[in-house]
Amino acid sequence: MRHLEEITGRNAGLGPVTTSVVYSSALQHRPVVAGAGPATGPARRRP
Repeated sequence: MRHLEEITGRNAGLGPVTTSVVYSSALQHRPVVAGAGPATGPARRRP
């Protein structure tokens, strides 16, 4: 955290600084499929 505070302190002179901490866990291995970006995923597939 000390390093994060140092970096944000330096950048604060440029304008407002917002930081976020994201906790995540690994997903099972899935192959990369061409064209399967967010716009073509199951939740956004057009009828």
